[in-house]
Amino acid sequence: MNITTTKKLASGLIFLLLGIGIVVLAGLTIQQSFLESRLFAVGVRFQEFPDLAKNFWRGETSIPLGLQPTRYYSDAFPLAGRLYLPFGPLPAVIFMPLVWLAGDIFPTLTVTFLLIVLAGGLMFGLAQQQGLKKKDALWIAGAYALGSALTPLAIPLFTSWSVQLLASVFLLAALYAHFSRHSSWLTGGLLALATITRPLSVLGIVLFVLWNDRKLIKKRPRRVIELLLPLILAGLIIGGYNFARFNNPLETGYHLQWEYNPALVERMVHGANDLRYLPTNLWYFLAAPPKIIDHFPFVVPDAMGMGLLFSCPYLIYLFVSQNKRRLLAPLGAAAIGLLPALTYYASGYSQIGYRYAVDVYPLIFLAWIMALHGRLPHWVKALIFLAVITNITWMTVYFT
Repeated sequence: MNITTTKKLASGLIFLLLGIGIVVLAGLTIQQSFLESRLFAVGVRFQEFPDLAKNFWRGETSIPLGLQPTRYYSDAFPLAGRLYLPFGPLPAVIFMPLVWLAGDIFPTLTVTFLLIVLAGGLMFGLAQQQGLKKKDALWIAGAYALGSALTPLAIPLFTSWSVQLLASVFLLAALYAHFSRHSSWLTGGLLALATITRPLSVLGIVLFVLWNDRKLIKKRPRRVIELLLPLILAGLIIGGYNFARFNNPLETGYHLQWEYNPALVERMVHGANDLRYLPTNLWYFLAAPPKIIDHFPFVVPDAMGMGLLFSCPYLIYLFVSQNKRRLLAPLGAAAIGLLPALTYYASGYSQIGYRYAVDVYPLIFLAWIMALHGRLPHWVKALIFLAVITNITWMTVYFT
């Protein structure tokens, strides 16, 4: 078999994998739409953001408590006869025109499925920006969109998953805009949208962009203002939203949620954030293995978290690369950006992989692409193939 034939077969395999992934996600979308309409008939719905969007139209920042018997809210908590979500307002704002057009029955999975497609497209563009050929960039996009902890977030089993997915798309778009050398206003604006979605998610990429632009900033200090001013405005929006809900611009709702759920407080042996949680969370982030069971698929992810070594084995190339100095900036920024999650009392229960790392996935994948130095070895492609197959299998078993 000659090299040309091998390349064609490899390209065909990745296209096949992408096709399988799209079919599976589309099938789950159809299934979710069917289940939602069927469950609606018996009085159960998974519709937190659409319901909040409807109340935004009424000038309210919460959901009437009376709707709870006809809905299932995974992350909402009650307060003074209303239900609140401890997230930024942007996801519900995005749903506002959708619920206005579609009414009460709206399949939320349709939106998250489109976000996964958009994430794959942005990663494809970022890989090309870093010098990879189109076919290799397609493999990178497949790994990111279908073979990582990002993929399961397309299934809105929990509201927090949808929030993370939306924020990650804004973060990746900001990174793509940064390397496209567009205006710093655009990069800052996209980071601001991520902030209004999930405030702490932007820390790593902000640090990386400032470091990567340090020479240009010396020549044109205005770039810092262009980048940070949208973030300041986003902070004011978040503060105003929190004040309108809880009379406290710094209260997102998480502390009130903990008061509502004493079981969570019991798990906070050292408080919500503490360095003593770091070893456990590092284990789940980097090296925690999957579980072995006695029936198909025999190997399943640990719901407490599964390390990058198993969820994204292709990233092992980071350790064998000869260009490690280039990787210090994105990986260092990713480490700082992930620190709040690594010192958090919980690891993100019920997941495939370690979902809190999704906030810094754009930086980790950027470092991986830089390490590849314009060339994607065949053994790395084999690991991508393995990751996508196992991820799709686990999702199919877990969600159907």
